[in-house]
Amino acid sequence: MSLADAAGSLFSVRTMDDVCRDKVDDDDVIMNVECIIELVMMRDNMLQLSSDVFSLMDIRDVISFLCTG
Repeated sequence: MSLADAAGSLFSVRTMDDVCRDKVDDDDVIMNVECIIELVMMRDNMLQLSSDVFSLMDIRDVISFLCTG
């Protein structure tokens, strides 16, 4: 997709979503979701790390990164 197409009147969120989905491997998405689930469980004290190297804020930051990245 060219910049002119993206900026033009033919641009739609649906088209952009389709382009992005074509570039993302389903296995990568599944791996990210599994990581997010584990991180949420850590955040909610359902799972615990073996050390306290990461703070609750660190865990929240990683969740945010994975959900928006």
